[in-house]
Amino acid sequence: MQQANEKNKYRVIKMVQELLQDEENKSLITPDLIAEKINKLLVVFPKLGLDLDREAVTDELIRRLSIWIGQDSALVNNEGHIPWLTPSRKSDWRYWQRYREWQEGYLPWSAVEGLDNSSDEVLQLLEDPQRGDPWDRRGMVVGHVQSGKTGNYTGLICKAADAGYKIIIVLAGMHNNLRSQTQMRLDEGFLGYETHPDPEDLRRIGVGITDTDWEIRPNYATNRSDKGDFSTKMARSLGIRPEQRPWLFVVKKNKTVLTRLHKWILDHVANTTDNATGRKLVTNLPLLMIDDEADHASVDTGEQLFDTDGKPDDEHNPTAINSLIRQILHAFSRKAYVGYTATPFANIFIHERGATQKEGKDLFPEAFILNLAAPSNYIGPSRVFGLNTGVQREQTLPLVRVIDDHNTDDGRAGWMPIKHKSTHEPHHPSDFGIPLSLVEAVDAFILSCAVRQLRGQGHQHSSMLVHVTRFNAVQRDVYTQINAHINSIHKKLARKLGSEDILLRLQKLWENDFVQTTNQMREIDSELCPDELCEWDLVEETLPQILQEISVRMINGTAKDALDYADSATGLKIIAIGGDKLARGLTLEGLCVS
Repeated sequence: MQQANEKNKYRVIKMVQELLQDEENKSLITPDLIAEKINKLLVVFPKLGLDLDREAVTDELIRRLSIWIGQDSALVNNEGHIPWLTPSRKSDWRYWQRYREWQEGYLPWSAVEGLDNSSDEVLQLLEDPQRGDPWDRRGMVVGHVQSGKTGNYTGLICKAADAGYKIIIVLAGMHNNLRSQTQMRLDEGFLGYETHPDPEDLRRIGVGITDTDWEIRPNYATNRSDKGDFSTKMARSLGIRPEQRPWLFVVKKNKTVLTRLHKWILDHVANTTDNATGRKLVTNLPLLMIDDEADHASVDTGEQLFDTDGKPDDEHNPTAINSLIRQILHAFSRKAYVGYTATPFANIFIHERGATQKEGKDLFPEAFILNLAAPSNYIGPSRVFGLNTGVQREQTLPLVRVIDDHNTDDGRAGWMPIKHKSTHEPHHPSDFGIPLSLVEAVDAFILSCAVRQLRGQGHQHSSMLVHVTRFNAVQRDVYTQINAHINSIHKKLARKLGSEDILLRLQKLWENDFVQTTNQMREIDSELCPDELCEWDLVEETLPQILQEISVRMINGTAKDALDYADSATGLKIIAIGGDKLARGLTLEGLCVS
């Protein structure tokens, strides 16, 4: 019942948000005006008013309408480019339209409009897929950390498919869990159904519920399962014809996978042979390649030599992943490559004339570099940690807690020394068996989940990240300790036996940290904490339910790590224990404590 009410609430929010777009001066939108629009909506759809939390609807709309998006900035080289994107060309685009409508249920109108504008800007810098002669456009989109890069390239993919790009390849990191998470997000935002090894077992999700027309369903060559990457079995059975709907490939940056994909393209997709070189070519299907985390593994770290005339050494051997990405691009006469990253430093140092006969041009973003503007409510690393002036950090937010109880003063011993081996066994002399700083961090996560529940955000995911070691064996010990700690708290609160000390500890953290930090944040900027904190009594009442819903998970790179996380119909509350597999690209939804 609660889940149905939440779904109903967000449907009302979406519809009222659309009604409010007719207001020219958004600064004049008040709670009274929002109430007026809600009343008009409920006259037409009275069932939407059943058990509707109107105050929550109003609060969410005010929050959304207070967000604004800055202007993107770009460096552009239009040599050989023919402008093509016009309003009339976009008039019957359905992949984008259903993605936009789906996003409007979750994002402020200004954010959706910003997404529309920035994806348009990228698309028009690519080439018209209907242009018949050979073309090659390579660019890069730079976003902020965890600020919506996946949403941006999903919008770009939808528009590219509408425009006529037939093969879309997404390079999704180097681990199964990131590839799987990316597949799931594109299942929701582009395909409209859950990809499955059995093509008869497809369930509509995301945009597939927004627009139920099965005739426009894109095709998929990879799926969200643990073995869902481009496989030998798929390569044997898959055939693509030019008249078909667009095909989506979501693949790891893995030598075996990319080699298999390249061979399949040459054997089953290439439709002609280059007269000059004798190599197989695809001329009838335009390609869009999206490179997620483009600075990771894609860049050739070998040094290509150039002669005195600036001509590159044609015998240069690039690194394996770079070589295969370029070979796939080189197999198409009409192609576009767009790298997405928050850290573009390696990419801009790719030599602009780097090329070999086998791989073709290197991945230098010669056509454009687009810098995405962050939304006004984005709080990134520089805001949290401040700016280093050389003497001290300035303009920090009061959100960071310095800890020193995880190891000894010399850093060589303790629960988690700075340097340790895979045989290390974490022990701590505290009554909990783990550092008190970790006890406090877990307590903070429990309280954060309780606050979100009381604010009506219980259906949204909440996460805590514990990244203290790169060794799986040590992570397993940490997992065991934290899982036992959570289970102990849960049992004591549920049975109300021995829970007094726990409740006192949580209340002390609430009053001495949560309340005080909230006040400090408001003194810095009142917009940072617009919501009032709940009374402690309400928080305490919610704790048993919260503890029952929290689960501790190890994130070691399998697709399962991402699958269970994203498939839940209700908000998960996850404590994720991980290492290197969490360090690149995998998104922990609703990260509250790290």
